[in-house]
Amino acid sequence: MFDKRNIRIYYLRTLEKIRSFLLSRNSREFLIFLFFVFVSFCFWLLQILNDDYETEFSIPLRMKNVPNNVVLTSELPSELKIGVKDRGTVLANYMLGQTFYPVTIDFKDYESKGTQVRIPISTLLKKISGQLSQSTRLLTVRPDTLEFIYTRGKAKKVPVKLQGKIDLDRQYYISNVIYSPDSVMVYAPQEILDTITTAYTES
Repeated sequence: MFDKRNIRIYYLRTLEKIRSFLLSRNSREFLIFLFFVFVSFCFWLLQILNDDYETEFSIPLRMKNVPNNVVLTSELPSELKIGVKDRGTVLANYMLGQTFYPVTIDFKDYESKGTQVRIPISTLLKKISGQLSQSTRLLTVRPDTLEFIYTRGKAKKVPVKLQGKIDLDRQYYISNVIYSPDSVMVYAPQEILDTITTAYTES
């Protein structure tokens, strides 16, 4: 095994070899060559990124202020797909640096419009455009219409029961089963609520 002195000597020798290589004539020429290759690559990259490109991004879609007694039978998609056009530098910033905030729909704004609600995407364009650079052109938004259907359900408290089978080794027995929580609130239309008497755990 190496002691501390041997390790130090080995380290110094290795460092000296690296230093000698970097200071040699061939090494300097090679490093200068790499430097100019790197500078050329940077200029090429800047020129490429100054051109206009089209690409697509995803923006999360959320709904807030949904009452507990409202059951969504047809939910909104979880995200919007937007097609944009801009310079490569701006698009690269979207990809690498900028995080899009969720576009939020307030249930209260559509509560009075019936149980089947259609939302034209034009009503959300301001929220989407506010997250984009002024130079970015918004080309497409998918889906172009949002729709959700809901019903107001009644509430009922039902007990929680175990769904599954527990096998024990010999000389063991189950003394008690504790559920946490031991009951849950169920929201559903009245005709469905009448058929629900228990909430079972996953197997």
